[in-house]
Amino acid sequence: MGEFGKRGIAQLIDLAAVSGVATLLEWALRALWAIATDTLSLDGIWVETGSPEAQILMNGFCFFAVSIPYCIWGWTRWGTTFGKRGLGLEVVDAHTGKLISNRQAWIRYSAYVFSGLMLGLGWLAALFHPQGFAWHDQISNTRCRSRRDGSFSTEV
Repeated sequence: MGEFGKRGIAQLIDLAAVSGVATLLEWALRALWAIATDTLSLDGIWVETGSPEAQILMNGFCFFAVSIPYCIWGWTRWGTTFGKRGLGLEVVDAHTGKLISNRQAWIRYSAYVFSGLMLGLGWLAALFHPQGFAWHDQISNTRCRSRRDGSFSTEV
């Protein structure tokens, strides 16, 4: 499987992990709200309540509340996320090959979000780049590379 395929699968694994935890967070917040407003019922936690706009805001809040630390901390602390680690990939500084800085991680994450808003064009751009770099790689000056020996960078 090529690098683009491995990165895509890693992205799906990360999306599933973040979405699962974000869903649990949303359920917990709904339960706390129901308890606080004395409207707790067996159905109240699971049934969609409130306006569609409120639902979108709650989903978005929970997703970003989980995905931001997941990505930023994973990239800066270990150079990887669970999805990338499982496929032997790590994110490093393009020039030094070491762990990326907080600034680079925030830029990379912002470019991830922008790519998503652009219907994935930032990720698809990797197919046409001579070295396979997506927009977030180029903008943040980072690289996703394969670690065949199983070791991961811990140097900053």
